Amino acid sequence: MRIVWLGLILMLGINGAPAHDWYDFECCADKDCEETTAVIEIRGGYFVVETREWFGPRDPKVRRSRDQDYHRCRMTDNEGLARTRCLYVPQPGF
Repeated sequence: MRIVWLGLILMLGINGAPAHDWYDFECCADKDCEETTAVIEIRGGYFVVETREWFGPRDPKVRRSRDQDYHRCRMTDNEGLARTRCLYVPQPGF
C-alpha cells in the first residue's frame, strides 16, 4: 500500500508542473509569483490594481506570459509594502 501512495505522490509531482517552471529566475523565488486578474490595460501600459503601480509596455519588469493570463511576481519593500518584481502579460492580439 505504501508503494501505491508513493507512486501517486510522485506522479502528481511530475504531472502537475506549475507555472513556476517558466517564470524568469530573477523574478520568482518559487513562491512569490501567481496568476492574477487584477491588472488593467490602460494608456498603453498595465495598471496593477492591488499595488496601484503602472508599467509601460517597455518597462523591464514587463515580460510576455507563456499563457494568455496575467501573472505577477511580488516582493515586499523595506516599509513592508507589496511591490511588483515582474509582471507577465499576454501576447497582444489573442
